[in-house]
Amino acid sequence: MKKQTIALLVIAGIILMVVLMVSLGQNWNDIWQVLRSILRYSFAIYIVGLAFLIFIDHHPPQVTIAWLMVFLVSSYIGFIAYILFGRNLLKRRNARKKKQATGQSVAALHHGCDEKMLDLETDQDILKVKRLLMKSSRSCIYRDNQVDIFSDGTDKFERLFDDLTKASQHIHIEYFIIKDDYVGGLLKQILVQKAKAGVEVRLIYDAVGSWRLSKSYVRELVDAGAKVEAFYPVVLPVLSRELNYRNHRKIVVIDGQIGYVGGVNVGDEYIGLDKKFGYWRDSHLRYTGSGVQALQKIFLNDWYYLTDNLLLDSKYFPEPIETANEEMQLVESGPDDNWEAIKQAFFTIITGATKSLWITTPYLVPDESILMSLRNAALSGVDVRIILPQKADHFLVFWATKDNLETLLRDGVRIYLYGKGFIHSKTILADHKVASIGTANLDNRSMGINYEVNAFLYSEPSIKRLESDFLQDLRHSHELNLSQYEERPVWNKFLESVGRLFSPLQ
Repeated sequence: MKKQTIALLVIAGIILMVVLMVSLGQNWNDIWQVLRSILRYSFAIYIVGLAFLIFIDHHPPQVTIAWLMVFLVSSYIGFIAYILFGRNLLKRRNARKKKQATGQSVAALHHGCDEKMLDLETDQDILKVKRLLMKSSRSCIYRDNQVDIFSDGTDKFERLFDDLTKASQHIHIEYFIIKDDYVGGLLKQILVQKAKAGVEVRLIYDAVGSWRLSKSYVRELVDAGAKVEAFYPVVLPVLSRELNYRNHRKIVVIDGQIGYVGGVNVGDEYIGLDKKFGYWRDSHLRYTGSGVQALQKIFLNDWYYLTDNLLLDSKYFPEPIETANEEMQLVESGPDDNWEAIKQAFFTIITGATKSLWITTPYLVPDESILMSLRNAALSGVDVRIILPQKADHFLVFWATKDNLETLLRDGVRIYLYGKGFIHSKTILADHKVASIGTANLDNRSMGINYEVNAFLYSEPSIKRLESDFLQDLRHSHELNLSQYEERPVWNKFLESVGRLFSPLQ
């Protein structure tokens, strides 16, 4: 039974009870006392049940203890905190439902990977990463791709809009954030034109990430012939348990020939038009070749889950017309998977690094395994450098990130704060031989709660380009000094403690 139906039945029952009490001559004071008792005991039962579900859920012990302590201090605070941050079993059940729906499409869309591709790899550390991704997320190895990397949203949108205007058969778009602003308006204008011209246009937007997207924006697309779906729609996006398990992916597939994936959403801030952040540094890639099929499959699986419409026509998987020789794997992860594929790949890359490990991430709130792997790498002599934003865009995550820095600095990790604007790039580079670029941050939400997608690159041209971007970012960053950082104000340490307190609850 749907939540809305249950809620309506409960409300109808309460109204019926009040009507009966009035008809029996009860005064309003007595009725109010009865209602107060019902609400009080119902809330108590709900809180006890919620605490029990948290206890039996598969959280790490520290997360379970943190939640139970919050409820012990105040059931009201615990209730509000769980609404805002909690990983609830209801959404996990929906995630499993998505997994079941996706599973029905796997046989049709996933034909298995050619494991002989693994025999071509001579580097044992890279072989571990490739084999892991092939086993954990069915990520096939594609060796015939042409990859272009963008260092900010301006270049990305210029190329994307040009490709969209040339689309002749279909456009598939999936974004966490779409805004009805200048950039979003340009995207809508192109999609409307293409849909009216007979091109199949399908758009997925996350209902929370895009909660300010106007109904008129969606209606104009639909009226033009585009098909639009919201991922996990919610009634109150600010006060809703559906805040969890969001679709954080950024995917564009054009005619099955061109793929886009990376960190850039659709909004004016991504081209530097937000006065608060100024220049927005990000990483995104465009590629052609057989690897586009992997991105297409991810989109079509998500579309099938939302619509029950499985698109199997061969026109969605054409032979690539533009190829090169760059090697890559496209990796998806989310709460509907048995394995945390991207997190596991990050862990394998970090622990396998022997010379250098360069990371850019807007949020650094890893679990204990990733944190320890970073510390071990630095202690063992690997050149570990991490670039973080100097500005905050999310208060609690910003201070939770700060809480990890002193420990990392003590163990030899070099931390840099980017000062040119805001850095939203999500890249990992190891030993000049493997790179990751995509949507996943190094935080709890990306590693186990949200639906993410990353590209893992193994060819020299793309890796060198990302390394060049990293070195350029260092020029606009200042390095944290341990002794100076230890002398930061007490107020900063207090805020870090607040961020640490809430970090397990995310």
